[in-house]
Amino acid sequence: MRQFCQALGGDLINLSDITFYRDLMLYFRGLDLPNVHFWIGATDEEKEGFWVWTDGSPVTMGTPYWANFGDKHQQMPTGGTSKNCAMLDATFHYYFSSYYCSNSKDVHPICEQ
Repeated sequence: MRQFCQALGGDLINLSDITFYRDLMLYFRGLDLPNVHFWIGATDEEKEGFWVWTDGSPVTMGTPYWANFGDKHQQMPTGGTSKNCAMLDATFHYYFSSYYCSNSKDVHPICEQ
């Protein structure tokens, strides 16, 4: 997914700006896309549990970015050591969700220059 964006001269999108993220999330919700998920440029591949954007800046944990998971309704990634890439998860109204980095056919990249 990241390689796709880099081949176009860009990278996966950084959504650290909450206003831009909110606008993008509302846009996707308005399109009424059936179960279409999107890769974003956040990962904890290098250090488990320490999420960073492609530029190395830290990813904000919790509200208002991450989806609710589990019986404790924790709003943070829950993929452990196997789900190290972040996506906008259509199942959770385009909040962030951790997912398998190797899955390239079910999730589409959002690139930026």
